[in-house]
Amino acid sequence: MPDLATPPVNALDPGAARPQMRIGARIRASRTEQGLTLDETSRRSGVSKSALSKIENGRASPTFEILELIAAGLGVTLVSLLSEQGAGQPGRLTTTPAGQGRRSDEANYIHEYLCTGLKDRRMVPFVTTVKARSAHQFEKPASHRGEEFLYVLSGEVAFVSGSYDEIRLKPGDSLYFDSRLTHLCYTTGDVDATLLWVWCETA
Repeated sequence: MPDLATPPVNALDPGAARPQMRIGARIRASRTEQGLTLDETSRRSGVSKSALSKIENGRASPTFEILELIAAGLGVTLVSLLSEQGAGQPGRLTTTPAGQGRRSDEANYIHEYLCTGLKDRRMVPFVTTVKARSAHQFEKPASHRGEEFLYVLSGEVAFVSGSYDEIRLKPGDSLYFDSRLTHLCYTTGDVDATLLWVWCETA
């Protein structure tokens, strides 16, 4: 899974206005609703007060592992932090019009989060544009709870895990894996690759 707090960029049209994934605002809202200070949240989560402040103010992009710690410290599910503020409308169905998913941008990926309107869902689907051209561009691979599925929509990627040989994937190929495996993807072709990626929360 990706970092989530930085301002979004539309891979096809960088100048276009797009909905943003404001994870920092959601963390602050959850904290203040419970009457927790930054100091208390820091003690509960093990994330430093300065890091929490930067994340809440959109000045730092948290890793998925850090988000798990924050969610645990707040006593909420990670999926709830990845849902729309005020999500939880009646029924069990939500949609995302084409190009209107909540977007976030980081050094190696651009993500468009889909169907974020249900608070109590277990899956987080998103479309990812893979910008990285080498595993060396990553500070470190991801590793966290859950299970993940990815399907290559366009381009070609390499899936890298410390536990398995590098796997090359082309359009139409798919992969399902335990999120606790260290993992990352980079593009092997001349153009950015696009993936349908789904993370599922597990106990």
